[in-house]
Amino acid sequence: MAADFRKRFWIPLVLTLPILALSPLLQSLVGLREAVRFPGDLYVLFGFSSAVFWYGGWPFLKGLYTELQSLKPGMMTLVAVAITTAYLYSGAVVFGLTGKMFFWELATLVDIMLLGHWIEMKSVMGASKTLEELAKLMPSDAHKLMPDGGVTDVPLSKLAVDDKVLVKPGEKVPADGTVVEGESSVNEAMLTGESTPVAKTSGGKVIGGSVNGEGALTIEVKGTGKDSFLSQVIDLVRQAQESKSKTQNLADAAAMWLTLIALVVAVSTALAASHGLLIRNRVAFEGARKLQAVIFDKTGTLTEGRFGVTDTLLLAQDIDEETLRKYAAAVDANSEHPIAKAIAAASEEKLAVEDFKSIPGKGAAGKVDGREIKVVSPGYLREQNIDLADKRIEPLPAQGKTVVFVLVDGQLKGAIALADIVRPEAKEAIAALKALNIRCMMLTGDNKATAKWVSDQVGLDETFAEVLPQDKAAKVKEIQARGVLVAMTGDGVNDAPALAQADVGIAIGAGSDVAVETADIILVRSNPLDVVAIVQLSRATYRKMIENLVWATGYNVVAIPLAAGALYAWGVVLTPALGAALMAASTVIVAVNARRLRLTK
Repeated sequence: MAADFRKRFWIPLVLTLPILALSPLLQSLVGLREAVRFPGDLYVLFGFSSAVFWYGGWPFLKGLYTELQSLKPGMMTLVAVAITTAYLYSGAVVFGLTGKMFFWELATLVDIMLLGHWIEMKSVMGASKTLEELAKLMPSDAHKLMPDGGVTDVPLSKLAVDDKVLVKPGEKVPADGTVVEGESSVNEAMLTGESTPVAKTSGGKVIGGSVNGEGALTIEVKGTGKDSFLSQVIDLVRQAQESKSKTQNLADAAAMWLTLIALVVAVSTALAASHGLLIRNRVAFEGARKLQAVIFDKTGTLTEGRFGVTDTLLLAQDIDEETLRKYAAAVDANSEHPIAKAIAAASEEKLAVEDFKSIPGKGAAGKVDGREIKVVSPGYLREQNIDLADKRIEPLPAQGKTVVFVLVDGQLKGAIALADIVRPEAKEAIAALKALNIRCMMLTGDNKATAKWVSDQVGLDETFAEVLPQDKAAKVKEIQARGVLVAMTGDGVNDAPALAQADVGIAIGAGSDVAVETADIILVRSNPLDVVAIVQLSRATYRKMIENLVWATGYNVVAIPLAAGALYAWGVVLTPALGAALMAASTVIVAVNARRLRLTK
């Protein structure tokens, strides 16, 4: 439908040019009435206008029939009545009736309405892309282990429960399953919201669509098709979108009565504003002025979604912090693990490493300056019975930080703590929302310690940790059940159901396509302060809408009776030409008032 409206817009737009040139009123206004007239020009004008009416106006004529058949007149009825009246009356004037022609008004109205519907259809169709984007998370095929020990690439549709598949380093997991062989870390952030890659060993569960890390895994398939985790997320998104569409029925019912009134009173108003935000759902945007709570996802929204070094602790006296970081960075420069990348970025000086090797699920090792360097997890220390008794280490996990240890020639020399970096604007955004009497909450799949640390950093009112993706929409419902108007802000696949369920869904533009397609409003920048801007702009826009509605109503209350001849007995008549001029002036006033939003905070 978007493509159809696009085509129907461009063709009538081109045909409108000769219609404007041949219109007597416009010819007179520019002083070219006699210069451009030729025999039969009005019939040519009628021909071009007929093409615009029937081709460009067809969606509205068809919509008129559909709306009247269902006894629910709406916008299509308004437009169809307007263009049909203008076309039939102006055509009658061409063929002898005394009166004025309204062909250029007809053409421009069709053009404007087609443009509006084209833009609207593009937005509506974006919602249907959500499920397509979810499906893109899965790989196209899988490495299936055959009974004879060989490996064959097969489409995902050919996988069955209890099949065994090989997942190589860096590949996406093709199905939900259980690890039966191998060790690795798996990045599940886009699916579960857990920012830290999860170590997987034999017996561990993996989710289709997550990304394998540094080691190869053999997985026994446990969930495919409708039974998979991702399919359940798809169902949740669909259910949330459908439940939202039910509330839209109330707006449709109101639109019917508004149309009936508009057909009599002919009042209309429009206001559009942009403030660095992409507004996909105007109703949700206007409702943002009444928000009582904003729920933030953690990873990628309040935080940057990437690790950074927060602490460097020396556990021996024969090494300094800079040397410790250089050794660790040299080893981890060869690893693709997110934590390793953060450590590698923590040192500007890059040392060469020899004999690099990965320790699956536990770290990495290599020779630097002739010394054996290992960067490992606490689990590795326990396996090697290396004693760690330092009170400085104990509070770090409770702060949501991941701690790795550096060994030099087998001796424990230091520890490096890392955490998902909190966005510098997050604390300011939370404070600004609180100043607007809006409660600030966080919904995350991360553990309670990490969630509490981030919450304390930015000053949240409530925090919900360890929330599974399939439970996020339910948690939003739970908060809505308190009678609170809720916005949800997120960027991941796991946020999509919650974004669809919330009264206002706000997606970070740099996040996943699924989140973006599900949301009502998209933040072009990954900046929590833009959530504050949404609320402020929504409130300012509502004020302007009321001001413009008062003006437009007042204008029409005066103009419509005059156009209808209410004061004809006293010699006062509002001609169509003067009415058009005054209507243009009214539109300019409304537009200028709307532009003042740029000066409004």
